[in-house]
Amino acid sequence: KSILLLSPDLLSSPYLYDFYSAFKLKLNEGRSESVVVYEESLDLSRFPNGSYQPNLDKWLNLKYKNIKIDAIVVIGHSALKYVLQHQQILWPDVPVLFTLASDVEIKKISLPENVTGIVLRLDLLM
Repeated sequence: KSILLLSPDLLSSPYLYDFYSAFKLKLNEGRSESVVVYEESLDLSRFPNGSYQPNLDKWLNLKYKNIKIDAIVVIGHSALKYVLQHQQILWPDVPVLFTLASDVEIKKISLPENVTGIVLRLDLLM
């Protein structure tokens, strides 16, 4: 099995690194055969506009053209939005799991049937 993990930014940032380490550990816990995890940083915060995203589509399509992806895991709502906008071009029919996404942002998105996840809820007392 193989999973493509899409991060909005570099996985070397402290909170993403901690998430990624725990994710890989749990994913392969008790398995006789490891799941292959491909990681991609979409770098969306540094390149939000222009020709970056269409070129990113081309690059990802070329890079994973001959790789069977069984599931896509996205971190955060910006990476989820990217996948939802480009999934039919890149990975049609591949199930998507999102994580570390704000419930407020997820409520703004119409999710297809093959997309699910766990939202973060932030309750601030004032």
